[in-house]
Amino acid sequence: MRRSGRSAGGSNGGVGTIWLAAGGTAGHLNAAIAVLQELQGVAPAVLITTDRNIDVTLSADLGVPTVRLAGTGLGRGLGPVVRAAWVDLRALGRNLVELRRLPKPDAVIAFGGFHTPLAALVARARGAKVFVLEQNAVLGRANSLVAVFASRILLAFPAAVPGRLYPRAVLVGNPVRSRGAVEKRAARKRLGMEEDGFVVVTTSGSLGSTKVNQVVSELAGLLGKLPGVELWHFVGQRNAGDGAASGGAYHRMGFSDELLNYMAAADLVISRAGASTLSELATVGAPSVLVPLPGSPRDHQRRNAEVFSRAGAAWVIEEAELEANALLERVGWAMEHRQALEEMGAAAQALAKREAARAVVEEVASCLRPRG
Repeated sequence: MRRSGRSAGGSNGGVGTIWLAAGGTAGHLNAAIAVLQELQGVAPAVLITTDRNIDVTLSADLGVPTVRLAGTGLGRGLGPVVRAAWVDLRALGRNLVELRRLPKPDAVIAFGGFHTPLAALVARARGAKVFVLEQNAVLGRANSLVAVFASRILLAFPAAVPGRLYPRAVLVGNPVRSRGAVEKRAARKRLGMEEDGFVVVTTSGSLGSTKVNQVVSELAGLLGKLPGVELWHFVGQRNAGDGAASGGAYHRMGFSDELLNYMAAADLVISRAGASTLSELATVGAPSVLVPLPGSPRDHQRRNAEVFSRAGAAWVIEEAELEANALLERVGWAMEHRQALEEMGAAAQALAKREAARAVVEEVASCLRPRG
């Protein structure tokens, strides 16, 4: 594996249409959108995503051709796998028609999602070079399939990859979609927060987690013990209509496209350990409490969290040990040890790769440019 280096020249001449296949979660799609932003003026692009609500919301009005494929992920256990296979088989014909209508690609970048192996296979059959961007510390299921025939495997972290794939692996970082203000005071002003005070932001992903949301709701009821704390609780898109209402120092929200700015405004973030979330934490230099998703595919969230824990950027709490009083103690300690908290934020920021989207584009372009 090597680390990506920017090419000496700024031109990406000779690069034709690039397909970006991403979706199913905000993390996959936001990384693809960051690369789309970097591709402007470099090469025409097509976004291939899914018909899930979160993908429809995030990919609206991007100004690029967008195809939404039907289907579902495999899930865990025999029953869910069989049901998913049936759904995907029924959607296959329509999905193939949609992909064959697209302009012939020079390259396809697979970011993850159940639909990405099909998009990569169709692109390769049409003569395109295939690239995988793995955002986690271990290859996901879809990306493992695509990696077998990929020209490059682009890594956000020094991920464990099979030995036969290692020569094609390149460390580029995880692209983060720009959201404007990422400095704390500027972010608080943008979001209408008070400049002072201790801001805690909690999120369990774009879809949300029942267990994390339950514990954070209990934490909200204990905030009277910590005067000056303001809690912003993002419950996820599918949970937006459930749970306690906002009130006082507690602000309950479903999903926001401004989450990066909320993290920038925070003194402490409590979150899952998805790759996109961690890359955003690093970008804004936010200290965090990480609660890895139990049973995440190939245990990737635990592996991701370990990267931040080893760097001194985060505390890790297992979901089975997550409870409101423990979080209250953690927040109280953080309020009393601001210097230690700042050091954690600096450690997080040291993990950021701010030019990740550009590095992805350069790697793809370098493989497509004519030699000599």
